[in-house]
Amino acid sequence: MEHPDSSAFTTTDRILQHLLGHLFQNSSIGPTYSGCKLIFPRPMKDGLATGVDALCTYQKDPNRPVLDRERLYGDLRNQTYGISMLGPYSLAKDSLYLNALGSGTASLSATSLEPTKPGGSSATGHSLEAFTLNFTTTNLLYTTDVENTGSSKFSTTEKMLQHLE
Repeated sequence: MEHPDSSAFTTTDRILQHLLGHLFQNSSIGPTYSGCKLIFPRPMKDGLATGVDALCTYQKDPNRPVLDRERLYGDLRNQTYGISMLGPYSLAKDSLYLNALGSGTASLSATSLEPTKPGGSSATGHSLEAFTLNFTTTNLLYTTDVENTGSSKFSTTEKMLQHLE
């Protein structure tokens, strides 16, 4: 999972894209949600858990110029059963964190998520804002040998992730 080109990473990314899309579509940012990009998973608790960092964007609403992090956090907390489950993933209770980024950062970072025009607007003409989402899964073990396509850990992880799709 350490390498973005590995099938373990891409399968995990695909599953998380689906889960996060559903989560955010049913939140206070709802239809303005543009997408999330998995930045990289990282080992947590000596590899017994996996930290997930995602860069997410939404279309800026001129009526609400600032992301209401408290409201969005509450929405996510409710939808993840008190920060305990995200689809098949168990979550570490205190691991959910939202960080709103400034619009200058959003303009640069959003380019990897959606085609943009100069000035940080999306291809649809709306200004994009970015935020990071961080959480820890406790039932997705992280090991560096998962990247070895011939290893039994890779095969087992790949089968598990494909089953979850």
